[in-house]
Amino acid sequence: MSLCTRSFSLLVALLLGACTSSSPHRPVVASGAAVPDMTRIYRAGDIYFAGQPDVARFEQLRDLGVRTVINLRSAREMTELAEAEQDALDQITVLRDLGLHYVHIPLGGNDGYNPTHVQAFAAAIEAASGPVLVHCASGARARVMWQAYLVTYRGYTLDEAVEITRTLGDNPYPIEQLLGRRLRQRPAGRL
Repeated sequence: MSLCTRSFSLLVALLLGACTSSSPHRPVVASGAAVPDMTRIYRAGDIYFAGQPDVARFEQLRDLGVRTVINLRSAREMTELAEAEQDALDQITVLRDLGLHYVHIPLGGNDGYNPTHVQAFAAAIEAASGPVLVHCASGARARVMWQAYLVTYRGYTLDEAVEITRTLGDNPYPIEQLLGRRLRQRPAGRL
């Protein structure tokens, strides 16, 4: 076998190996849109964003292909929800019974906000097999976490990430409502 043939064979083997490597799933970054016939549920690629779903909504999302649910509600919120619903929405049990993988990353309140939350989110979203639902109480933390993921793990600027999430049901800031126009967020975190 000639050196040229061996080199070509080695190149083909390397390329095939790269194609079959087990790198983490990186979700497609896309502009979002409302999901038809589902109030305040938005989809961008394989990622759905929502406020707290009820059991029927979890079933509908499963039927749309969702396989993983990432809950960003704080630990306190989940305790209060269980007490208010009198355990009618035991999210872990409901999702297990529906065959969905559940990840809870408590965010906000006493749980705070820090880079380890974004690391946990990135690990969960990249390990997911199939579409993912990201939710909190209203959907706001879900969108902000997506922004943090896009900036930290995907190389987007903060302005780009904010613009992407504006297509995911992002409500205008109160100042934007008062001024009658949208503002762009600045990297320093100021409007």
